[in-house]
Amino acid sequence: DYVTTLGKPVASRYADGLFPQYKRAQDGSVYNLTAKKELILHFVDCLIGAIELYQQRMEWLTSESRQIFGVIQEQCIVIVLDFGSVAPAEFDLCRDALSMVLVEQVIQISRFNLIR
Repeated sequence: DYVTTLGKPVASRYADGLFPQYKRAQDGSVYNLTAKKELILHFVDCLIGAIELYQQRMEWLTSESRQIFGVIQEQCIVIVLDFGSVAPAEFDLCRDALSMVLVEQVIQISRFNLIR
Protein backbone atom coordinates (compact mmCIF):
# COMPACT_ATOMS: atom_id res chain seq x y z
CA ASP A 1 0.00 0.00 0.00
CA TYR A 2 1.06 3.64 -0.29
CA VAL A 3 2.77 4.99 2.86
CA THR A 4 2.52 8.76 3.10
CA THR A 5 5.48 9.19 5.46
CA LEU A 6 7.77 7.36 3.02
CA GLY A 7 6.10 8.83 -0.04
CA LYS A 8 6.01 5.53 -1.90
CA PRO A 9 4.15 2.22 -2.03
CA VAL A 10 5.60 -0.57 0.09
CA ALA A 11 5.00 -4.29 0.47
CA SER A 12 5.18 -5.67 4.01
CA ARG A 13 6.40 -9.18 3.34
CA TYR A 14 8.41 -9.04 6.59
CA ALA A 15 5.28 -8.64 8.76
CA ASP A 16 3.93 -12.16 8.38
CA GLY A 17 2.32 -13.01 11.73
CA LEU A 18 2.83 -9.56 13.31
CA PHE A 19 -0.56 -8.15 12.31
CA PRO A 20 -4.01 -9.60 11.93
CA GLN A 21 -4.44 -10.32 8.23
CA TYR A 22 -7.39 -10.15 5.87
CA LYS A 23 -7.44 -12.30 2.74
CA ARG A 24 -9.67 -11.24 -0.14
CA ALA A 25 -11.68 -14.07 -1.62
CA GLN A 26 -11.79 -12.46 -5.08
CA ASP A 27 -8.09 -12.44 -5.91
CA GLY A 28 -6.39 -14.00 -2.89
CA SER A 29 -4.42 -10.89 -1.96
CA VAL A 30 -3.57 -10.49 1.73
CA TYR A 31 -3.78 -7.22 3.67
CA ASN A 32 -2.32 -6.50 7.11
CA LEU A 33 -4.73 -4.81 9.49
CA THR A 34 -2.86 -2.03 11.25
CA ALA A 35 -5.78 -0.04 12.68
CA LYS A 36 -5.95 0.51 16.41
CA LYS A 37 -8.44 -1.51 18.41
CA GLU A 38 -10.52 1.61 19.18
CA LEU A 39 -10.96 2.34 15.46
CA ILE A 40 -12.00 -1.23 14.74
CA LEU A 41 -14.49 -1.14 17.65
CA HIS A 42 -15.91 2.10 16.24
CA PHE A 43 -16.44 0.37 12.88
CA VAL A 44 -18.08 -2.57 14.66
CA ASP A 45 -20.49 -0.17 16.41
CA CYS A 46 -21.31 1.50 13.08
CA LEU A 47 -21.94 -1.85 11.42
CA ILE A 48 -24.14 -3.04 14.30
CA GLY A 49 -26.17 0.18 14.00
CA ALA A 50 -26.59 -0.34 10.26
CA ILE A 51 -27.67 -3.95 10.79
CA GLU A 52 -30.26 -2.85 13.35
CA LEU A 53 -31.66 -0.29 10.88
CA TYR A 54 -31.91 -2.95 8.16
CA GLN A 55 -33.66 -5.32 10.58
CA GLN A 56 -36.17 -2.63 11.55
CA ARG A 57 -36.81 -1.88 7.88
CA MET A 58 -37.33 -5.57 7.08
CA GLU A 59 -39.73 -5.95 10.00
CA TRP A 60 -41.70 -2.92 8.76
CA LEU A 61 -41.73 -4.18 5.16
CA THR A 62 -43.07 -7.58 6.20
CA SER A 63 -45.66 -6.42 8.73
CA GLU A 64 -49.40 -5.85 8.59
CA SER A 65 -50.87 -5.04 5.17
CA ARG A 66 -47.42 -4.78 3.55
CA GLN A 67 -47.01 -8.52 4.16
CA ILE A 68 -50.04 -9.24 1.96
CA PHE A 69 -50.06 -6.39 -0.57
CA GLY A 70 -46.47 -5.16 -0.51
CA VAL A 71 -45.67 -1.46 -0.22
CA ILE A 72 -47.98 0.67 -2.36
CA GLN A 73 -45.87 3.48 -3.80
CA GLU A 74 -48.12 4.81 -6.54
CA GLN A 75 -50.38 7.84 -6.03
CA CYS A 76 -53.23 6.45 -8.13
CA ILE A 77 -54.34 2.83 -7.78
CA VAL A 78 -57.23 0.51 -8.61
CA ILE A 79 -58.06 -2.47 -6.42
CA VAL A 80 -60.12 -5.15 -8.17
CA LEU A 81 -62.18 -7.36 -5.87
CA ASP A 82 -63.53 -10.71 -7.07
CA PHE A 83 -65.52 -12.50 -4.38
CA GLY A 84 -67.62 -14.59 -6.78
CA SER A 85 -67.15 -18.04 -5.27
CA VAL A 86 -65.61 -17.24 -1.90
CA ALA A 87 -66.80 -19.03 1.22
CA PRO A 88 -68.10 -16.79 4.03
CA ALA A 89 -65.06 -17.43 6.24
CA GLU A 90 -62.70 -16.54 3.38
CA PHE A 91 -64.77 -13.46 2.61
CA ASP A 92 -64.30 -12.26 6.18
CA LEU A 93 -60.51 -12.71 5.86
CA CYS A 94 -60.48 -10.82 2.56
CA ARG A 95 -62.60 -8.03 4.03
CA ASP A 96 -60.25 -7.71 7.01
CA ALA A 97 -57.17 -7.62 4.75
CA LEU A 98 -58.82 -5.01 2.52
CA SER A 99 -59.77 -2.79 5.44
CA MET A 100 -56.21 -3.13 6.79
CA VAL A 101 -54.63 -1.99 3.50
CA LEU A 102 -57.15 0.84 3.19
CA VAL A 103 -56.39 2.17 6.68
CA GLU A 104 -52.61 1.69 6.54
CA GLN A 105 -51.67 2.54 2.97
CA VAL A 106 -54.49 3.68 0.71
CA ILE A 107 -55.39 6.56 3.03
CA GLN A 108 -52.12 8.24 1.98
CA ILE A 109 -52.80 7.91 -1.77
CA SER A 110 -54.17 10.76 -3.90
CA ARG A 111 -56.74 8.75 -5.84
CA PHE A 112 -57.98 5.17 -5.74
CA ASN A 113 -60.82 3.09 -7.10
CA LEU A 114 -62.38 -0.13 -5.87
CA ILE A 115 -63.93 -2.37 -8.51
CA ARG A 116 -66.08 -5.26 -7.35
